Amino acid sequence: MQKHEWNWFLLGALTVCFGGAPLANADLLLTAQTVAAPAGSVNDAFNIYLTNTGASAVDVEAFSFEINTPDSVLTFEQATTGTTLFPYIFAGNSLFGPVISFSAPGQTLDAADVAAIPNSFTVVNPGQSFGLGLISFDVAPGVPSQVAPVNFNANTAFTSVSDQFGNLFPVTFANGSIGVSTVPEPSGRWPLAIGLAALVWMVRRFRRPAWR
Repeated sequence: MQKHEWNWFLLGALTVCFGGAPLANADLLLTAQTVAAPAGSVNDAFNIYLTNTGASAVDVEAFSFEINTPDSVLTFEQATTGTTLFPYIFAGNSLFGPVISFSAPGQTLDAADVAAIPNSFTVVNPGQSFGLGLISFDVAPGVPSQVAPVNFNANTAFTSVSDQFGNLFPVTFANGSIGVSTVPEPSGRWPLAIGLAALVWMVRRFRRPAWR
């Protein structure tokens, strides 16, 4: 079994195990970072991160998420453990990393990870945030300026956070967006105007009568 096939098998196993698991007590917020990128750019990135908004610490052993966009100008490439806003939740203890996504490039991206050491977990204290993935994406060239939404799939079969006993934490979502900007190309009129002005100046200069 190849590595990507094994990862898909493990993700399916996680879905089966955790999809019908009981809910644990917690207040967790899953956020997609809002960023901006110019049309035609590649290898841009934004963060997916988890914040404990409750009053008690939680132990996180596994997570999965699915994000999507209805806007075809975006292509999600992959998710990695190289988060930049907050430390990665399983830094040094990632089973799937550094690449944790399992979907082909497109408008939907699926990712998951588990603590590599059996029965281990990461403690997320109240008010604390950890990164769950750095998403790389491309923007189609030649598109007009717009705001492309980035949405979570709230179905627990695709997006979930669980403790070391397989209990799912209740999660709320803060969807993100990508502001696509169009960089105007330099107008061809300006170089032409400058060239004509220079030509006129040279003609006038050489036509000027010499002083006697």
